[in-house]
Amino acid sequence: MYHLRKLGNEILQEADKVIFLSETYKDKLINRFVKPKNRELISAKSYVIPSGIDEFWLNNVNSVKQLNSDKVIKLLQVGEISKRKNILTTVKSIELLKKNGYDVQFTVVGKIVDNDIYESIKKLDFIKYISPKPQNDLLEIYRENDIFVMPSITETFGLVYPEAMSQGLPLIYTRGQGFDGQLEDG
Repeated sequence: MYHLRKLGNEILQEADKVIFLSETYKDKLINRFVKPKNRELISAKSYVIPSGIDEFWLNNVNSVKQLNSDKVIKLLQVGEISKRKNILTTVKSIELLKKNGYDVQFTVVGKIVDNDIYESIKKLDFIKYISPKPQNDLLEIYRENDIFVMPSITETFGLVYPEAMSQGLPLIYTRGQGFDGQLEDG
């Protein structure tokens, strides 16, 4: 909030350390909200400590997926069904792929937060909806798919990205959001 920026800057100046979940959010905060004269000071005491995934995923690492161009491309999203997760953009992208001859299936796992979005996707024949599942079930779901896709409009970190990576899935995520910058592209 604009009226709290002065207080926020004072807190950042007095802090011994400032911790961020991602480099992206560190840069956004410092470049957008910190006074230019204080940016170097705040940056020098800022650290990025990404969220870690549950040991379950590290104990069940799977090999990297190899896509076969002769089969159905299975895309996966694990996260709430809400505007913030940008599922309708993913749907539009899949429709373009299908028009260009690709056979694509899209599995969406998560809690329905926005019923309007759910209603608009449930009628599509290439989408399979699955309600939230425990880790053991999610493990199998990740392994059944080829690519993890979640181009969130906003994302603080997104533990599902490294969970998907632990199961060998390549990722499609949003540049400039929480997971961006954790690893080199490619």
